[in-house]
Amino acid sequence: MHLPYADSARLIVGTWWLVVLVVSTTYCGNLVAFLTFPKIDIPITTIDELLAHRDTVTWSAVKGSYFEQQIKDSPEPKYRELYQGMMKDDIDQKIMLAEVEKGKHVYFDWRTKLHYYMKKQYLVTDRCDLALGSEELFNEKIAMIMAQDTPYLVLINDE
Repeated sequence: MHLPYADSARLIVGTWWLVVLVVSTTYCGNLVAFLTFPKIDIPITTIDELLAHRDTVTWSAVKGSYFEQQIKDSPEPKYRELYQGMMKDDIDQKIMLAEVEKGKHVYFDWRTKLHYYMKKQYLVTDRCDLALGSEELFNEKIAMIMAQDTPYLVLINDE
């Protein structure tokens, strides 16, 4: 192979080979990463998307829960529409989670409880096929029980 004799030409050829090496290495690395860890496409992450897929997906919440009452009494049309399309019958938890894993059902509950379901499924199957929606519907209300005469009651209530 004939290499240039001038230093300027050698610098150009060396730079070109460095660029080719970086570009090909980056491409190969991205290809391996894509094939090894494919990006999971979650089709439903908001209430609007759920209502748009109402013909293919069912949804439910705990019967008589705070969430059910809030969307039932909500003045916002999409929440009322969500309540009207919601399954009102109690579903067995295992059947419900299996339907959620298949992508045929959406379950509404407090974020803490949903994290518990995700952890439980991961411990059983060693993988997690569940995902949380990106839309926050209501602030999660948390309470603590303590003695009435505790000196920390004011501090905890402020926080």
